[in-house]
Amino acid sequence: MEDIEIMHSLGVNAYRFSISWARILPKGRFGKVNPKGIEFYNKIIDNLLLKGIEPFVALYHQDMPQILEESYGGWLNHLIQEDFLYLATICFNEFGDRVKHWITLNEPNHVAEFTYLRGELPPARCSPPFGNCSAGNSDVEPLVAMHNMLMAHAKVADMYHRHFKTTQGGLIGIIAFAFMYEPLRYEEVDREAVNRALAFNIAWMLDPLVYGKYPAEMHECLGLELPRFSNSDKELIRGSLDFIGINHYSTLYVKDCIYSACSMGGDRPVRGFLSTITERDGVPIGKPTAMPRFFVVPRGMKKIIEYLKQRYDNMPIFVTENGYSPKIQHDEHVEDLLQDVDRIKFHKAYLAALASAIRGVRMHSRCSRKSLRLLFLDCRPWPSLIFSSTGVILDLFFWTVAVPQSHFQLYKSDFGSSQKQQPTQCNYYILPHAKKKKKKKKSNVIITCKLCGRDNS
Repeated sequence: MEDIEIMHSLGVNAYRFSISWARILPKGRFGKVNPKGIEFYNKIIDNLLLKGIEPFVALYHQDMPQILEESYGGWLNHLIQEDFLYLATICFNEFGDRVKHWITLNEPNHVAEFTYLRGELPPARCSPPFGNCSAGNSDVEPLVAMHNMLMAHAKVADMYHRHFKTTQGGLIGIIAFAFMYEPLRYEEVDREAVNRALAFNIAWMLDPLVYGKYPAEMHECLGLELPRFSNSDKELIRGSLDFIGINHYSTLYVKDCIYSACSMGGDRPVRGFLSTITERDGVPIGKPTAMPRFFVVPRGMKKIIEYLKQRYDNMPIFVTENGYSPKIQHDEHVEDLLQDVDRIKFHKAYLAALASAIRGVRMHSRCSRKSLRLLFLDCRPWPSLIFSSTGVILDLFFWTVAVPQSHFQLYKSDFGSSQKQQPTQCNYYILPHAKKKKKKKKSNVIITCKLCGRDNS
């Protein structure tokens, strides 16, 4: 409740969190619903609404009951679609009277890449040259997993629209992890590689949900390796989105690997015959952060919004994650960290780019002013030896790898002190913007907050 009060004092009017599948259904369909899990999320939702904060709820954020993985292989088996539908039905019944914005899956493109291609996330499946795992096939399994995730989304969206939307009046969407890309060299082959990078990263998951088919760029590269949608699948999946969510942090350079030599799998069809790079001639694409692939490139925010608006015909967009994690020096004083100057610069620059994208949208008569709805500041919890890197709200540790010099938070958390939370100076930049926006009846950008909470007790 203290965390919700902090959000309220900040002027936050929307909060994104994730349901832990195993908290609701510890054994999936093979066991009973956990009433304490239902009680936990009811308490969060009710208290958010009491403070005028709208819940945005994701049904899946990279965790599932272990029994589903052990029984049939999780997302590699079509049976997962029915298990996910079962979870969604329970959540719509229990929480749908108060939750009006549902997200089926958070970053399925990220799950496919880091779980089944690179093998860096559980259950860690991959094959050379992408990684050295005990099992897996990096050329095939990412495609299968994504296909099952997309069909799971389609079944859940169809069920919501047919059985819940009329009475509950909510919307249902999905979230893509969305880098923007720029050509490494001023050559046509690299410009074409940028188009493939966008197709293999974003359109891979959004084209089927809007148009009922995978992007042409993927068909050209993958041929028969790309899973097929049956006619009934196409009818189910086409138009199954009410909105698009994107998690955008940075921009990367792209190099063509059809006519140029590449390493680390860039020359493989599953990667679109391209390689992503963070610097050109030794110069980084933007100011480095504590995250190895995240650089400060504000122009990418405008470009990615424009790409989505054009490709998906002005579908409503929520920027569901955006944030900054500065590098922390071990000898840096807490007082210096609390000044948070670089984070303020980051948000000013990215918000300006977003505002520019909105103005560009307004110039086209077909585009609605309402099409870009919300910006969620990232409260993603990256662990820190100095700060508990939880963003604005809760203390939560990432579950696979320590990133000891990164933090995204607007509040400092100190486990060793009775003074648990101290606001950084970025709060005093964000606060007036949030409260000002809150007074408006209609607004394109609302300062909000997000926590990717699996088990936030």
